[in-house]
Amino acid sequence: VYEIQVANEPTFADPIDEKKTNSTGYTSESTYPADLLLYWRVRPLDDNLIPLTWSNTGSFQRRLPRPTWDSGLPTSGSTIPTLTWAPIAGAISYDIEANKPDGADQTFTDVRPAALTYSTMYGIGVFGQRIRANFPTSTSTVTHGPWSTLHNFTRTIPAPQNTIASV
Repeated sequence: VYEIQVANEPTFADPIDEKKTNSTGYTSESTYPADLLLYWRVRPLDDNLIPLTWSNTGSFQRRLPRPTWDSGLPTSGSTIPTLTWAPIAGAISYDIEANKPDGADQTFTDVRPAALTYSTMYGIGVFGQRIRANFPTSTSTVTHGPWSTLHNFTRTIPAPQNTIASV
């Protein structure tokens, strides 16, 4: 039997994962924090399940995939665009951060499909969007992947045509 520990610091004072296994290989059942240096160690237990010496400490960094926008998305126009991106395997939802022309930011969380159409879009100017995938953990929280590149959409409103002035 082997005991495995994973921690976010090399002292293992507060491990984020501790498992016992009969196997010489191990795949975690939970998603580890993204882009954070993590440390691991393993030790055998003897026939009486008495722990022996820990192995040397190893380290790794889990890189979660970054969403990519679909090619051909509009970059300007007077209508509200549908924003789409390539789905990420293993993601359970997405977060979209929108930067509005007036400087306000808005975040939409727990978006399930790999597409979004805003129900309203007020004003003109550059609207910036970025997305990140959310991955399951062993608790009710999610692990966020890295943010995508920024996709800008410049909203315009054309001048009215064929207007008639009345006095």
